[in-house]
Amino acid sequence: MTRAQSSTPSRWIADAPWSAPWRGYHPDDELVVQPARDGDGATMVVIAPAGSEADSVEVTTSLPGKDIKTRMASLDGGLAMVPVPSPHNVTRLRLVHAGAPEQDRIPGSFYLPDSVPPSLARVAAAEGDQQQTQVRTDGRSACRLTVNGMEGPASPSLAWDLIDDACAPIDGDLHLLIAEDRRYSSVAGVVPVGTTTVRLTWRSGSDTDVTETPVRNPSDDVPVFIDESGHRPDQLTRAEALDADGDVLATALP
Repeated sequence: MTRAQSSTPSRWIADAPWSAPWRGYHPDDELVVQPARDGDGATMVVIAPAGSEADSVEVTTSLPGKDIKTRMASLDGGLAMVPVPSPHNVTRLRLVHAGAPEQDRIPGSFYLPDSVPPSLARVAAAEGDQQQTQVRTDGRSACRLTVNGMEGPASPSLAWDLIDDACAPIDGDLHLLIAEDRRYSSVAGVVPVGTTTVRLTWRSGSDTDVTETPVRNPSDDVPVFIDESGHRPDQLTRAEALDADGDVLATALP
């Protein structure tokens, strides 16, 4: 079904034959980007805004590390459906007209402030399944995002959102990426090149607890970590970047 056949994208999405996270849309929405389950895979349903001259859509996906792939699809009546390996790892979407970008954005960016760069095309690291903590980068900045995706067929669906942003520059130092609400979620960060583990010191009641978490991509030009110890971010008192010999390369306080 194209825009000419229906002027109400919300009904088209709701009536789609996939088990997809449901969300209401309005005909005057700037841009609709919605993941839909397609067998064992996923499809991004893209509806260009009214009046757009775009003729195609470009979707960028990235698995943790340096695996970046770009997929192109033609818009037919303002509608395109682009197969993707996972909606979690869709990092960028561009509407294109005659080879030139008309819009360039992170899908779900309506939840994010303007301080989050729109070109974070690579997932440096990710942790979790249906709800992932990701660190994305463009080589100059890195941002921590929580990415909600599709649940299994027997589970209630979650909205496909990007939330809990925290960004830092890539300058060779240790930077913590912690959500504004420090009572939940996890601690992540960007570390100096040569870091293999990060030592985290926690405050837990009257005791001091110390854990170490490995750097997910130590040979990368943007090495990062995501803590999986289960500690609350508001209990963190110190983070130290350690090299393979256990020497401290950098220290950061929350």
